[in-house]
Amino acid sequence: MKNATFFIYFIFSILLSDSYDWNDGGTILGSYGNLGSATNVDGVLVLTEDPISGTPSAYIAAISGLSGGETIEACVEMYTPDSNVKGRIWGHYYDGVDMTSYDGSASGPDDYADTYGDWEILCNTWTVEAGKVGFILEARMYSYNEGSPLSVDNLTINASDGTIIFPSDFEIISGCTDESACNFDSEANSDDGSCLYNDCLG
Repeated sequence: MKNATFFIYFIFSILLSDSYDWNDGGTILGSYGNLGSATNVDGVLVLTEDPISGTPSAYIAAISGLSGGETIEACVEMYTPDSNVKGRIWGHYYDGVDMTSYDGSASGPDDYADTYGDWEILCNTWTVEAGKVGFILEARMYSYNEGSPLSVDNLTINASDGTIIFPSDFEIISGCTDESACNFDSEANSDDGSCLYNDCLG
């Protein structure tokens, strides 16, 4: 009986695990801060910062359909060519639909990718806060002096529930995402600032 239970749990875990390596030409789901560019170079995500100020982040994956209490494990490889840049993984919550929404920080590990001239694996496990319905995984850049590109590849996510979303899975549909607006667009997943509340009839 114990073996059968373990087998069921093992299969369940497989179904909630996924990986992404950017070989399909994808880039990111969204960004925050002074992210200068997010390009796909030979199947690797390459990030730059412009202008160099603050801490820009690229949204490299998301998980929707959460409710709180789920665990999310993520590992990703980062490459820093020199001491002008280092990388880090971080997380924040969103409303589960609009990638531009923000519902609080999920924080992240203290570790940085700073083994200059080599690839480094960064991993972390999050426990989703109660009532949170969506999670976004960030690749954060820390640039110094004139800055250098940060490369990202080989992302693996294991979640105890929800739906894992990678850049190739997501099509940005702009529109009003506020359900209280009179021109709410149920198909939109990125708010474009067009919401109207009192003047839909002119």
